[in-house]
This record gives sequence, C-alpha cells and structure tokens, in this order.
Amino acid sequence: ASWFVLPFLIYPRSAATFNSVPMALVCSLFLSDVFIPSLLSIRNKEQKLTATWDQESLKMTRILVGVLLIYSLFSSMYFVNYLPQKYALSVDQRQAMAWIEEKTSQSSRFMILTGEESGFQNPVQEWFPVIAQRESITTVQGREWLSGLDFETYRQADASLQAECLSAGTLNCLEAFQTSIGLDYDYVYLQIDPQAPGRSTALVNTLSASYRRVYNNPEVEIFQRVR
Repeated sequence: ASWFVLPFLIYPRSAATFNSVPMALVCSLFLSDVFIPSLLSIRNKEQKLTATWDQESLKMTRILVGVLLIYSLFSSMYFVNYLPQKYALSVDQRQAMAWIEEKTSQSSRFMILTGEESGFQNPVQEWFPVIAQRESITTVQGREWLSGLDFETYRQADASLQAECLSAGTLNCLEAFQTSIGLDYDYVYLQIDPQAPGRSTALVNTLSASYRRVYNNPEVEIFQRVR
C-alpha cells in the first residue's frame, strides 16, 4: 500500500505517472498468483468437467483475449495519433524558438500565451526555456522550486491569464498577471491555434498597436514591448 501512497506524499504532481509501475506489478502478480491458479484449480478438481463446461470456458477465454486485443489496439492508436498532436511542438513553434535564441538578448524575458489553462499540459510553456534558452515568466513546470513566489498563487494567475487573454483582446490581463507575480517581461510569445486562428485575432490587433511585431509564422506571433 505504501507504494501507492508515498508518490502522492513525496511528489504529488506526477504521482499518477509513478504509480503506473507498482500498478503494473500488482496486476502481474494478480494474473500469475490468483487468476491463472484459479483457472487451473478448476481443471484439477476431482469432479470431471463436462464437455459443455470446457466449451464454455474456451468461449469465454476467447472473448476475454479478443477484448484485450481490441483495447490494446485502440490504446496504441490513441497514443500514436493523438498525443503527439497535443503534446509535441510543431515545426513552426520550434522555428520560432530557434529564432528567439539567435536574435534576442540572453537576458530577455517572455510572456507566453497559448490559451491552455493547465500549465502541466502545455508543451510550448514546458519546452520554451530549453529550446529558446530564454526565461519564460509563464512556465509553471519547475516554478515550485523557485523561492520568493507562492506556487499556488502563481499557478492560478497563469491559468487565469491563459483562459482570459486570448479572447479578451486587451492588455489588461497581461498587466494583471505581471502585477500578481511581480515579474517584468520584454516580449510576448503568442501561439496561434491553426484550428481556430480567429480566437486570437483581437489580441493580435491590440498587440500590434501597442507593441512591435518582431516575428511571425502561421502558428506564432512575437511582439516586443516598446519602452
């Protein structure tokens, strides 16, 4: 039981991921020590099994194996087709980050707007500091280890920023976020959703009027603050 409890106490953010290992071991032990021996014990009973029972057992076994195979197939298709689209960076995003590393000052700070409220499921926020080699004031991952800022306050402020800013089309949300966390920024990195590009049109127009556009491609707009 401690295997399942300790991850939630030590590292609650990724406890479900770590618990997949002991869960797999428990399932394996159940199959090897409980399920299969139970099936064998039925056959080893002194009472002879009838041919009808044998046929029913074989039928149920085939159904069970078929269900497991179908489940495995659809699970594999999900991981192969869906997850890379949601959690992997596109070519346009990687190109934008490469441009940032090459063309901006190493001391530059970025405010990243993607519209994804969950900071733990945001590949742009997560990969930006690594690929662009610049500080992101909106990246949640790892922020809990930095001193001087309450992590829960930061996480909620970032979620509000991502939820409201793209559709609001004003700079109020940027200013509110900066005030709440006390960190300044030099650039705004705006992710454009290719499936719904109109969602960020109002904010793009507002930023174009107040900031200087320094980079754009089909999925990314980058604006520099004019001081």
